[in-house]
Amino acid sequence: MIRRIALIGAVLISFAARGFAQPVPFNGPVTLIQGAQDQYASVAVPAGTTLLGWSISGNGVIEGPANQAIVVFNVGPAGSLTLTATFDNRPTLTRTIPIRALGATLYEGATVTLTPGTVTQHPIYQVLRGERLFITTTVTSLPKPTLTILDFQNRLMATGDTIDMRASVRGSYYVTCDAASAGSFVVRGARQAANDAGTPTGMLTQPQPMATAKTTEATLERSTVHTSGESMIRSGTQLVICGYYVSTRKSRIAAYQGDMLSWEWFTSGNDYLRSINVDASGGILAIGSGG
Repeated sequence: MIRRIALIGAVLISFAARGFAQPVPFNGPVTLIQGAQDQYASVAVPAGTTLLGWSISGNGVIEGPANQAIVVFNVGPAGSLTLTATFDNRPTLTRTIPIRALGATLYEGATVTLTPGTVTQHPIYQVLRGERLFITTTVTSLPKPTLTILDFQNRLMATGDTIDMRASVRGSYYVTCDAASAGSFVVRGARQAANDAGTPTGMLTQPQPMATAKTTEATLERSTVHTSGESMIRSGTQLVICGYYVSTRKSRIAAYQGDMLSWEWFTSGNDYLRSINVDASGGILAIGSGG
């Protein structure tokens, strides 16, 4: 009996040793755009482990606290940066992330010429929720290029030599193209970016619900300032919308009455609100993430 207990104890110690050898889960961008601000990476710190701190080398600077699970950083010129997380009882985690030059904006019908051996990264602005992105490639010889769809924080969404996906949320996306041979790729399903429609005006004599919703929605759809605007609700006779402003990195909640702005409210920096609702007393409830 004593021998059997000793054997079980040895097996448990072996499992514990293997557990400490497991890597720490990392969540971060797979590629970055030069000059990007307020990017973030994070680690899931295991129980019994202490994160001693983050450091960054290369073309980047840590912006926020360097001793928390989430680190916020700004990106420098094209090249690369390396993030390093140090722990008290785990191997050091390092991630080297390439930094790309910003390529031409993509939209419906845009054709991009491929240069063998180069990687380009292109923004797509204001894809609607449920809208289809279809990108096809034509090459003069194999192999085909590798296309990658990233969200606005440069997280991987889809990859392949052809992209066919529907956007789960309204927003801006990036496309990277790793060209292995000469040719081109063509974009379908992304509307050409346009300037803001300006402050909603007039239409007070129109049927209020349809006129307000239509004009306000059109303003959001044509904007390259917002990365989201799908949250739109009615509170009494007012239409309340929610959107994130890229230029200020803040979310904005605004109420419109008969196409005229009644009030607006901005979050603090880096707060990204995705949906809003109205409570029983007429107050606005918002759900999102804070950075």
